[in-house]
Amino acid sequence: MNLFFIISVFLLSGVSIVHLIFCFLENELGRRISKVFLMPLLALCLIALRSREVALYLAVFFGWIGDLFLIFKNRSHKFLFMGLIAFFIGHAFFIFEMILKLSYRLPFLLDMGALGFGLLFVFGAYFLVGKKMGKLAFPVSAYAYVLLMLLILSLLLVFDRSRGVLIFVSLGALFFILSDATIAYTYFYKDIKRRDFYIMIPYLLAESGLVLGLAFFLLH
Repeated sequence: MNLFFIISVFLLSGVSIVHLIFCFLENELGRRISKVFLMPLLALCLIALRSREVALYLAVFFGWIGDLFLIFKNRSHKFLFMGLIAFFIGHAFFIFEMILKLSYRLPFLLDMGALGFGLLFVFGAYFLVGKKMGKLAFPVSAYAYVLLMLLILSLLLVFDRSRGVLIFVSLGALFFILSDATIAYTYFYKDIKRRDFYIMIPYLLAESGLVLGLAFFLLH
């Protein structure tokens, strides 16, 4: 473990704790400023590990773009939509990385089955939440399916490669679902006190688990 990486993790952990404190205190200025530094510091951890996986850097970059769109407490539909697009692209890079690292090629019929199931999932979810979410119902449903695929592929990778560090990748995918479910609930159904605090705890665990879990796996 090199010193640069230890310092990077220390900085990421410190800023994350400060950010969560601002979220808990509902200090909007401190929350917004500290949030801007989270993903760049996670990217710094990747650099410290000398990771050459471009997809991971791109996933972190689009996560940062998503953070910027969702940085304001009173989110507009437009900003939420753009944030969804950014995270959708970021998750696509995670999924791409996972598929490449499987020891086998996924069968064509399985790919087609996933596509067919995805269409059913998206349209089914759309009809269930359409009245509540309005114009955002379709993109939210598509995004939810990508989250599901992220979790499934992380589990496939765990069972395929049998490496303990990959557990953090699956936990990261699971925490992403928890964080985004909290966003959806507080945005479309009922807002809660200290909303960002409860969103950001699983979000930080999700990004860190996915990025660093995959980075360590790929290094060894």
